[in-house]
Amino acid sequence: MRPAAIHRVSPLNSAGSEVGAGVVTEAARKTYDRDGVVLLRHAFAPAQIRALAYRMSEMVDGVLAGRQDLIASRAPGRVEIYNAVRREQLFRDFVFRSAAAEIAARIAGSQLARFYFDVTFCKIDADSTKAGAAATSLHHDVASFAFKGCQLPSLWLALTDVPLDTGPLVFAIGSHASTETLFRASGTYADPPAEGYRDHGDVIGFIAQQRFEMRAFPAKAGDLIVIHPYVLHGSAPVADGAERRLGFCTRWMGDDVTWRPSAYTLDEVRSMQRALPIGTKPPDESFPVTWPRP
Repeated sequence: MRPAAIHRVSPLNSAGSEVGAGVVTEAARKTYDRDGVVLLRHAFAPAQIRALAYRMSEMVDGVLAGRQDLIASRAPGRVEIYNAVRREQLFRDFVFRSAAAEIAARIAGSQLARFYFDVTFCKIDADSTKAGAAATSLHHDVASFAFKGCQLPSLWLALTDVPLDTGPLVFAIGSHASTETLFRASGTYADPPAEGYRDHGDVIGFIAQQRFEMRAFPAKAGDLIVIHPYVLHGSAPVADGAERRLGFCTRWMGDDVTWRPSAYTLDEVRSMQRALPIGTKPPDESFPVTWPRP
């Protein structure tokens, strides 16, 4: 079974919208609550976007050249870079000095925002015979997080234009409402899904059964796509000859987020280097409150 045809989305704000947290209008909040995703135009200054894009493109070039000092993964048609915020002052400034944290809190309806982690998603032109490896299969982020909650948005910032031929994000609109249904990530497993999870291969059938609309989100550099942790989404590979696509994604934790690890979050459990009781709030020493600022 296949989901319904994919449709394009229109942004909520016009080109004249205020830069910063002012992009979080009542209409934006309602759209996010209803659809599990919202596209916000011009949330950050163009000069900041250009600086982030230039530096991240340099880092991608480094990964492609085989540099070993970057935490990254690489596959045909795609590169992912992790923890740029820890490595680079430019990206730390974005997290701790821009309106990003306030946007995350306001769109999620939280009284506070804590920075969780960051990952950059780069799609590049790939041999058409390997295009499948460059696609991002439909998934929801929360299934791979040891911290869980509905107030755990991702801010996916377009650092380049993302037209339809460069693998825009695609969403199953409204699928975030099903918080009891978790799908484990794609991959080969020796064991059946853990309690509370379904196999990744069930995602397409679930979307078709629920009749969720599939909607693509082409974007311009500087646009911000705010993603609910439970909404199912993915992206296509970049078409032959298309430009490189860069998306800088920051994850944020709000009021209702607690420690709920699973069999699929063991790496994160080990990285904490301490035992946390189930249901614990994110510890301040590891995840300080980013907004409101002290």
